[in-house]
Amino acid sequence: MKPINIFTFVCLLSSSACSIHSTREPTNQYTFSEAIQIDNRKHRALDLLKQHYYHQSLLQWKILHAIEPMNPEFRNRIRVVEALAKRRARLELRKGREAETSKNYIEARRRYLKSLAINPSDKSAIAGLRRIEKNERMTKQLAKIEKLQQSQFANN
Repeated sequence: MKPINIFTFVCLLSSSACSIHSTREPTNQYTFSEAIQIDNRKHRALDLLKQHYYHQSLLQWKILHAIEPMNPEFRNRIRVVEALAKRRARLELRKGREAETSKNYIEARRRYLKSLAINPSDKSAIAGLRRIEKNERMTKQLAKIEKLQQSQFANN
């Protein structure tokens, strides 16, 4: 049996949930137009998730949950998207640390910023960015010192 990744699982789960939801009799709770808007928002949330826009997808699911607080699908989607976002943020953080270790500071900064875009309160990513800034300041200072030393050596 071929292993399945999380994203494929979420997509399969969503397509089966949508087909189950669409075969039910409409309730009197929503007008046809409101039901269409809810369905469109669900599809938008899934499309955003496919594109790895976790924050925007999560926002759509939270809006849907606010509309239908008793709907277990929306609560579950929120949990799944939050878990995927945390996983992706940890991956970006790990790649940032690897890049920083190999002194690829541009890539490290990019990865730390990606991690912060997914999880803005990530203290490790913030600390990584501070270390990179500190290293860059030190490198600039060392370059100035070397330049001064070379100019003094040339004058003597």
